[in-house]
Amino acid sequence: MKRIFIDREKCLACLTCMVVCVDSYHNREEIADSRWTDIEIESRNYTKFADGYSMTIVCRHCSDPECVTTCMSGALKKSPVSGHITYEKERCGQCFMCVMCCPYGLPKPDIKSNTEVIRCNFCNDAARGPSCAASCPTGALTVMEVDE
Repeated sequence: MKRIFIDREKCLACLTCMVVCVDSYHNREEIADSRWTDIEIESRNYTKFADGYSMTIVCRHCSDPECVTTCMSGALKKSPVSGHITYEKERCGQCFMCVMCCPYGLPKPDIKSNTEVIRCNFCNDAARGPSCAASCPTGALTVMEVDE
């Protein structure tokens, strides 16, 4: 299974990972017509500052994900092929249990519509893998194969 690893020593808090994440999930017109503070233009990752370091927080696609276990509607599943968490917004019951139980605080409710969860899907459709890692100028985000 592939996972994203973060080297906080290399992170400069340039926020490139957040910009490309937004670009991956939204079309150009949505971005141009919005401000970065608008809720509908949210990144699936974020950068946190603590103890003199900056670090990008990305979905860990855990081995035993609590978000999947607590999802009441079955909208979240672990892919048997890739091992990554998939989200079917059509099935989401808006219980937001996945938001409340994630130890990393990554999934977020879409506050504007209150009908789905904003979460990382490891850029499953992208040939290069996750756009955040592929675009990191310092190599702070890398994708590596790990054994489950």
